[in-house]
Parts: sequence; structure tokens; C-alpha cells
Amino acid sequence: MKSNLLTIVRKELSRFFTDRKLLFSTVIMPGLMIFIVYTLLGTMFSTLLTTEEDYVYKIQAVNMPASIEAVLKQAEFTSEPITVQKLDDAKEAITKGELDLCLVFPEGFDEAIAVYDAQSGQKAPEILMYYNSGETASLECYQGVASLLDVFESTFTNKFDVNVSEGQYDLADGTDLMSRMMSAMIPMLFLTLLFSGCCSIAPDFIAGEKERGTIATLLVTPMKRSSLALGKIISMSIMTLLSALSSFLGMMLSLPKLFQAEDMELFDFSMLGVKEYALLLLLVLSIVLILIAMLSLISAYAKTVKESASVIGPMNIIVMIVGIAGGYMGAVDTNVLTNLIPLYNFSKCMSAIIAGNINALSIAVTVGSNLLYTLLCTWILAKMFNSERIMFSN
Repeated sequence: MKSNLLTIVRKELSRFFTDRKLLFSTVIMPGLMIFIVYTLLGTMFSTLLTTEEDYVYKIQAVNMPASIEAVLKQAEFTSEPITVQKLDDAKEAITKGELDLCLVFPEGFDEAIAVYDAQSGQKAPEILMYYNSGETASLECYQGVASLLDVFESTFTNKFDVNVSEGQYDLADGTDLMSRMMSAMIPMLFLTLLFSGCCSIAPDFIAGEKERGTIATLLVTPMKRSSLALGKIISMSIMTLLSALSSFLGMMLSLPKLFQAEDMELFDFSMLGVKEYALLLLLVLSIVLILIAMLSLISAYAKTVKESASVIGPMNIIVMIVGIAGGYMGAVDTNVLTNLIPLYNFSKCMSAIIAGNINALSIAVTVGSNLLYTLLCTWILAKMFNSERIMFSN
């Protein structure tokens, strides 16, 4: 009994270590892909949450005193003087991300702090600082200027205050930063869900029939191989679409609750209307077709279900990487040619739709190219069905 057990162990280990594809997909690829994903995530969030080194902060000021202006210039902060009548325009520009900071000083600030007595009980001269915490540059600018004012104030023994009056000084709408992050992450999550649904069906759909020997019955029927290939893809697509629609519905219903903390909505999904959901569904339909078509080629080439699954499984990591890249670049990648890249185009378009930047041409190129790739894969699959070496390999 012990001898038989060792024989089986040696046989399985020998098969494993002599199969280079299985060894690579099982041992090397997962660690490599996880390293790449984590590196990509770190780079993405680092880029998202920091400004460029040569970035020049855009600051406007009302009644900027000479003393404060000198302090800011020493720290390389420059400001543009505006009148109090333009304060509302400055606030709107901050909310839109067009301006980083607006400082409002009382008239005669230097003279007021020179004569102010902290022991008198009177209100100290107050500096108002308007910023947008949803914009990285604005938040960094606010923190930098606030630190300089704290140092400057210490030289006068608390002779003025900053933002102590009741009012809204953070002009972010509460969803700016979260919107950017969600428009980058949701496409990756959804693409991964769709791919997982395809993975549950594709490995067995053709490779399973080859392994069971039933593929021969299909191939001898009076049917064109192209029709057989297309029928396989369509039937798999229908089953996968049911899974995709379920995932789509569950995800869209759960996201508003998932990104809500106490009474604050971290991400506003009210911007998604019927048109946006229809476009998202169109993208889902096109990406499911190409996913099934590509996985069908792998399943047809594999000798067994196990071999098919071993190749398809690690592709989850690749899909995740492409999803992250497309989601992150969706708001800034305006090159229509990149919509010809499979999977990336889906993530890019989905990110743009969630961010409210709908581009009809970009979506049309994505859907059209995905359909063309599906037809190409169908044609290749038909050629594979015509190859006895592939269909009846042991």
C-alpha cells in the first residue's frame, strides 16, 4: 500500500514538474501577476493622490497684506489679487478644480494685528481660506499655506485666527476624489466578475467534449464547422450573459450602500440615468462575446478540462491589470485608437461613463471592434474544428 502511494505521488509530481505550461501557470505566474498588480495599484494611487513636482499652485487673495505675501513668496507660493466682488467666482473655480486656494483677509490686516490685544476678549482678525479637499493640489496647497500661517502667527502671540467663523471653507462636494477612485476601480471589479463568469463555463465547453469523446459526434454531423463554432460561442454567451446580468444588477444595487458612511454619500450614483445604464449594458454585451470567443479558443486547443482551466485561471490576474489600466486612464485617455485594444476598451469606456464623460465615438469603436474580434475568433475556431490534430489529440 505504501509503495502504491509513493508511486502515485511520484507520478503526479513528475507530471507536474515536466509540464512546463502547468508549472509556469501554477507556480510562477500567480506570484508574478500579484507583484505586477500590487505595483500597479501603488503607482496608480501615488499618481492619483500627489501632484507633479513642477506644479505651480493657483492661489487668489482678497486684501493680501504685504507681511503675509512676503512669507508666502519665501515658500514659493504666489497669489493673484482679486476684489471681494470676485470671491464667488473664485469659490466656483475651486469647486471645479480650476483654482487651488482663495485667501480672504480683512482690510488693514497688518495694522489690525499690530494693535490687537489677545487679553482684551475681542475677536481676533480672521483669515478665511477656501479650498477643495477633493482635489489633491488644492488640499496640499491649503495644508502648506496653513502651516506657514501657523508659524507666522506664533511670532505675534495669537493675534489672528484662521477659519474659526461658521461657514463652509472646504468647497469639495464630498465626492470628487471618491468619484475619481470609483471610476477607476469599478470597471476592474466588473470586468473581473464577467471573466469569472466566463471561466465557470468555458473550460468544459469544448475541452470537456474532447475529453469525453463526444466532440467526434458533433464533427460528423452535416453542419458547417463555422456554424458549429458560432453556435458554441452564442450558446456560451447566452449562459454567460445571464451571469453577467445578475452580476451587473447586484453590483449596481449594492454600490450606493457600499460607498456610504453614516449619513455621508461617498459616491453619487444619481448621475447614472437610463442612457448611462443602457450604454453600460451595451458594453457588457460586447465584452462578454469577445471573452467567450477568446476562451473558446483556449478550450478548443486544450486536451483536457484540467489543462484548459490551468491556462484560463491565471488570466484573471491579467484581466485585473488591464481593467485597472483602462479604468485609471478612462478619464484622460482621449485617443480613439486605444479603443481597439480588447478588454482595455471596455474598462476605459465604463470608467468614462461613470465619470460622466460619455464619448459616442469611443463607445462605437469599442463595440464595433469587439464584434469584429468575436467574428475573427469564430473564424479561427472553425479552422480549429477542421483540424483533426487539434480535435482528436490525446
